[in-house]
Amino acid sequence: MATNNKYRIWCVTEAAYIYEWATAEPTDCPNDAGHTIDATQTTITETEPIEIYTTFNFYDALAPYVWFDDETWKACTAFIYQGSDTLPISKIDCMVSREGDAGVAHWRLWDVTNSTELGTDSWTSVGQQKSSGTLSNVPTGEAMLELQVKLDESSDKSRIWSCTILRSP
Repeated sequence: MATNNKYRIWCVTEAAYIYEWATAEPTDCPNDAGHTIDATQTTITETEPIEIYTTFNFYDALAPYVWFDDETWKACTAFIYQGSDTLPISKIDCMVSREGDAGVAHWRLWDVTNSTELGTDSWTSVGQQKSSGTLSNVPTGEAMLELQVKLDESSDKSRIWSCTILRSP
């Protein structure tokens, strides 16, 4: 069983501790990947067990990832979720990247059934694992959920390799 840790990270740029929930020790400042952190001061302040609910890998021999280059939300995948009364989900981790000067790319977990956003994050760096943090508005009953992506500027492009949805046991 994996664990989700709350990390306390010293951001040298902000001269402050920043907190982030993650399954691996963060190597960048959660507020801005361009900031400098002092990794020797990173500590775990809380831990919670997690289990994988499902993983979507958006790569194979012919299509190594999902490219996107639009300013509107694009669905990467959709699935039926049984509801938190049956199987509670707690957070999402995505492996993402951007190309060139892609600016800011965004992903979110969207509840199609109830037209509600459950979790979201953005990224600006090449090759990052990003986490939604704790999900909100998780439906109690069955619902269709989509993983969606978009960019701030359509002249750029970015990609997503995988998405793992985690649950608390």
